[in-house]
Amino acid sequence: MKNIQSLLERISKSLNKDSFQRSIVIEVVAKKTGVTLSPANISIKNHILQLTGSPALKNEIRLNEEEILKELRNLHQLPVSKILFN
Repeated sequence: MKNIQSLLERISKSLNKDSFQRSIVIEVVAKKTGVTLSPANISIKNHILQLTGSPALKNEIRLNEEEILKELRNLHQLPVSKILFN
């Protein structure tokens, strides 16, 4: 029973970390572009930020990509190397 509790605690910490990172991305993108993202449209894997959205969203983020990456890396210490769109 103790092993199950330990496993559930680790899963909970992992989910909270992912949720926190997504909220930071949403905040930074909104600040730099004025566009609000949905947490369901954000994925961070292997230091790559993957976003899903419309072509207009992609263009707006591409125009401000360097500023977004710079703030994510420097101010929030998120290890994101590039942004990809699905």
